[in-house]
Amino acid sequence: MPVDNQISNEGNQSRRHYQRLQRIMLYISNNLQYNLGPKKVAEKFSISISTLEHLFKQHTHQSYHHYLEVVRMRQALYLLTQEGKIVKEAMALTGYKNRRTFTRAFKRVFQQTPGYFMK
Repeated sequence: MPVDNQISNEGNQSRRHYQRLQRIMLYISNNLQYNLGPKKVAEKFSISISTLEHLFKQHTHQSYHHYLEVVRMRQALYLLTQEGKIVKEAMALTGYKNRRTFTRAFKRVFQQTPGYFMK
């Protein structure tokens, strides 16, 4: 097989992987309130957990878990600051059931508690 074809095939494969990742990211954004554990998402997209992790590492340079946490926290910040939601509502809409876990994640991402942004 000529080298040019190998490069082209690798490019096509990379493009397909990126497109798959885009579909996964859209799914995550539209379903933040639900269980989005790697096993559930991998099953939804008929891929292995390791493939899911690899896609995120390769294209976002972060783990699936970190990506999910940041997306949830950005949405929580929006809900608190732009929509006037209370913490309990923001938690529920971003998939958190435990206030302590939510607050810790919020502080990891924004270095402040949710209450700081509500003032």
